[in-house]
Amino acid sequence: KNKLINKIKKGFSEKVDAEESLKNELVQGVAEELKKLLGTKVTIDYNSKSKGKIAIHFYSDLEFNSIIDGIRKSWQK
Repeated sequence: KNKLINKIKKGFSEKVDAEESLKNELVQGVAEELKKLLGTKVTIDYNSKSKGKIAIHFYSDLEFNSIIDGIRKSWQK
């Protein structure tokens, strides 16, 4: 009985790990896409409860304004 329970738990744990790994890959892909679109470093802190933060890095006031203008233009379409 215990072997069966352990086998089921292991299978469930492996499935959760695989789903988490896939989710992490997808989030990294989105971060790369945003990096290309915005032309600057983007990091995404995404947790397992479907919550998180997106950080857009900038290195000057000019770059900051350019990023904000680009975001505004894309939202106005």
